[in-house]
Amino acid sequence: MKLKEYCEAKGISSYKLAKMCGVTQPCANRWINEKTTPSLYRIAIITKVSKNKVNALDFVPELDVEDVEALAQ
Repeated sequence: MKLKEYCEAKGISSYKLAKMCGVTQPCANRWINEKTTPSLYRIAIITKVSKNKVNALDFVPELDVEDVEALAQ
């Protein structure tokens, strides 16, 4: 699931996402609108808070499933 779809479905604003991930609102907005990609550390946070609905494969499709599972733990 794309980050934008998840945020819309859960009613999470870019401001709230930013607070959850420890970044600025403009930074989270760029992630939501696919202008930039979060670091692997931030992707791990997004994966945890979304309960794996949004994971690294949504940002970096060339990763293996094992890499994503390792980030989620």
